Amino acid sequence: MFASTTGWDDHDRTLITAVDELNRDSMVSDTTWRKLSSMYDSEQLITLIATTARYRRVSMTLNVLGVQPAADDERLPVLDSPTP
Repeated sequence: MFASTTGWDDHDRTLITAVDELNRDSMVSDTTWRKLSSMYDSEQLITLIATTARYRRVSMTLNVLGVQPAADDERLPVLDSPTP
């Protein structure tokens, strides 16, 4: 989804693809896993998956509870729309 947005290098695009796949499928494709495995060791791969899952859980909790960001909270940059 966001991996097709312009401006990412190959490393970032692989990470974003992995997170997109985890959020969409609760799984990482073999292709993406091979790319990640060439960039990270086993401990780092586990940390990547666990961190992604943790942020997903926090975001779901905040969304369900209707928590709104404070006016002075730092915001993520607005990205170009992903290409279809």
